[in-house]
Amino acid sequence: MVKVQKVRLAEVKDTIRDGDVLMFRHGPSLYQKAIAAAGRSDYSHAAMAAWWGDELMVLEVTDGHGGRAVTLESQVKRFPGRYDVFRTNPSKRERYNRRGAVKYMRSLAGVEYGRKNLLRVALLHLPFVRWFSKPVTNDEENGSTPFCSQAVSAALRIGGGVDPVLLLADKSTE
Repeated sequence: MVKVQKVRLAEVKDTIRDGDVLMFRHGPSLYQKAIAAAGRSDYSHAAMAAWWGDELMVLEVTDGHGGRAVTLESQVKRFPGRYDVFRTNPSKRERYNRRGAVKYMRSLAGVEYGRKNLLRVALLHLPFVRWFSKPVTNDEENGSTPFCSQAVSAALRIGGGVDPVLLLADKSTE
């Protein structure tokens, strides 16, 4: 079991690296709770960290905004205690490309949020539907507009060169 420790952003900011994954623990909104419940998780949002000069940014695809970049500091101020940071490539695979992953996420700035793709993934969790549906394993069938975890998964796989969830398409990653 992983022990989670709450810390101040100022204490850990310099340890966060380009391409690290940021996970957002759901808040009180019904929408966030529904996303977390559908994914059987405490998290309702996924994003990626990126340094732009001395500013730590959040690269994300979010409902209501689509693809965008905002400062991590602004998000932590708005939603204190809700962000968890996960180191990408902890096993130090030689072929992993942090810059490529960040570049891919930056390329999503301005894209629409993939509500249809998210709804499709959520529906696959319904009783009976789940029993009779096969997991999508082909990353070429990702659809046109990504939702948050789909975008991060694609960035790690396409830009970073390492598939974070083997045998599961990006559009099925939650």
